[in-house]
Amino acid sequence: MKYNNLLRFLSLALIVLFVSACGGGGKKESDMTSEEFEQAKADLQENVKKVLYEIPSPAEIPFLLQATGADFDGALVNDIKKIDSYASTNDKAVLNLGIYSTDIGYLSSYEKTQESLTYMRSCRKLADNLGLSSSFSPDLIEEFEKNIESRDSLANLVNETIAKAEDLLKEDDRGNLAALLITGSFVEGLYLSTQIVDRYPKDLPDETRTIILTPLIRMILDQKKPLADLIAMLKGVDQTDRTRNVLGKLEAIYASYEALKIEDQIKNNTAVLSGDTIKTIITGVANLRNEIAS
Repeated sequence: MKYNNLLRFLSLALIVLFVSACGGGGKKESDMTSEEFEQAKADLQENVKKVLYEIPSPAEIPFLLQATGADFDGALVNDIKKIDSYASTNDKAVLNLGIYSTDIGYLSSYEKTQESLTYMRSCRKLADNLGLSSSFSPDLIEEFEKNIESRDSLANLVNETIAKAEDLLKEDDRGNLAALLITGSFVEGLYLSTQIVDRYPKDLPDETRTIILTPLIRMILDQKKPLADLIAMLKGVDQTDRTRNVLGKLEAIYASYEALKIEDQIKNNTAVLSGDTIKTIITGVANLRNEIAS
């Protein structure tokens, strides 16, 4: 599941931008044939598909973390006692609903079954305040409880729940909140992985530590393209003060990726994958995530 439910909303938004741009020197909408306009729509939809395909689903990064052999760290998940403090502001609530969705995936992937169920139930408060009650319905929670021993089933349920929430937001013409839901989930996945690297015991020999952490660091580096896609998506929705703030911090994190020039290092066999290599990314992600969750 790669958030393709946003396709129609973002396509329409980009078509409006496309038509507006045509007035600046290209064909105006009134000058375009129906065939040309339909082709423009098709091209834009294909571009949006490429953007959305790269963004990880809520359970994807947690399950990749588990697959690398990284130890579970319960201190990393966002405290559910904070839920009431998020409820009064929609954009704050939806960002943290995204964070919690990835946390549920993280708990599930490490078979913290009771904790994941508690988080799922608690998230109903945020969903209710956002008008998304059906995405965290009693039936869904009952289904979650029935499959509590199956990590794969739980992962699918987490992804489907957030997809439904995002779809409901889109249908209500709240595409900016749908984008923030995805943003919260993505930021939390990056936060979990960077913090595991940053907090890994430092009493090991450097060489041993590097060997252990290399798969995790590669996974973090692989998020550069999804991050670029996320930034592009956020630029295509209505901008609130919070959206602009989050977007600016994501762009700063992306600049840290760019500064590494890791592709050139790998090509020249000069890459050294350690926590120090990605220190600015770790710091930028932690600052953004903690600001969202505060």
